Amino acid sequence: MTLHALKFAVSAGLLAIVLWLAGAQHVMTHLQGAEIGWLADAFATLTLLTFLMARRWQLTAHALSIELGYRHAVAEYYIPQLVNLILPGGVVRDVGRAVRLRQKGDMSGQHNLLPPNVCLGREQSL
Repeated sequence: MTLHALKFAVSAGLLAIVLWLAGAQHVMTHLQGAEIGWLADAFATLTLLTFLMARRWQLTAHALSIELGYRHAVAEYYIPQLVNLILPGGVVRDVGRAVRLRQKGDMSGQHNLLPPNVCLGREQSL
């Protein structure tokens, strides 16, 4: 079994468990009543916000002299979003990105302080 097939199988299994725990009939009843336009708007808005946050993370990494590709930055937002949907709390998002970014660059010397835009972003999210 390839890694891609294994990932798909695990995802499908987790989704099946969630549907079983929540009651598949109950979930389907609620989904049938949803308006497709609102679901599409929510998906588009979340996608746009994710891309914008990834760009901000890429700029933050650049300010710390760490090269971070845009595709990698987008992945750094989508992975924690998935985990945070399953697990309570939002710690995985920030801690996970910070740990992986620290591994990519040298954070031991001149860049011990966060750039002002990171501090401002944290204050705005409170």
